[in-house]
Amino acid sequence: MSRGPSRALALVLAGLLAMPLPSHAHNEPVHQAMTDFAYHVLLAGERFSRGQSMSERLRSALGSLEKTNPGLTAFFADAAAAAPKLRVLQSGLPPDPTPCISPALVALFGSPVPDWQLPSGTSLESLRMRSLRVPVTVSYGHQPVVCAIDETYAPSGELKSVNPGSLTLPRDYTGMTLGYWAAAPDQEKKDWVLRSTTLEALQNPVVLGAIGASVTVAVSAVCVLACGFFPPACVACPFGRRRRYRDGRDREHRRRLARERRLRRLRALR
Repeated sequence: MSRGPSRALALVLAGLLAMPLPSHAHNEPVHQAMTDFAYHVLLAGERFSRGQSMSERLRSALGSLEKTNPGLTAFFADAAAAAPKLRVLQSGLPPDPTPCISPALVALFGSPVPDWQLPSGTSLESLRMRSLRVPVTVSYGHQPVVCAIDETYAPSGELKSVNPGSLTLPRDYTGMTLGYWAAAPDQEKKDWVLRSTTLEALQNPVVLGAIGASVTVAVSAVCVLACGFFPPACVACPFGRRRRYRDGRDREHRRRLARERRLRRLRALR
């Protein structure tokens, strides 16, 4: 996908689908939200490619984009191939018996202790992401005060139509679980950074190998989002790195010219 169409798509999708997020340095919840958003865009591409149900507004928007950017047909097909492989990844989640106090969660679980309804012989860590009963927040497994289950979670904007459901009805929480792990380095190091661990996670060879996607496909998918959804994250994209390198070279060139001018002036004064 060329750089121009990618940026145009980023702006359109961000304006149509994204809910506004605060403009500050990325922290764990923002990383999780960005990763979940990225997964849902892949999910929208998958469903569009397969002709599956979604809101007419979203279908119309994706159809219009495909007409003006023919390369998106291949992108949607790649999304249809990659998204199912993400859903069958093991959750990797540790057990966290921290009790819940929310009436809705207590009613759902039948007690304050989270109940994942695990199949016999299956641990929570080995459970497939698509089978997770509830979405976790970034505090899960890190000694939260109350259970770190996000009972208010819903996909962003029109993307709700490609992943319907609720706390009590089946819903795919793969995006939130991927986001949990994308935010894990910040949680462990208590690190606030102005870059995207989401992009770094999707460029990880282990993740790419698991979903069978090339770097170009996986990174293009998220770069489309990053540049419109949170512009500072563009620095992690391939074209962002090239631009940063070029800008660095330009700054160094200007500094070298300034030093040469100062030397010439000193020589002229002698």
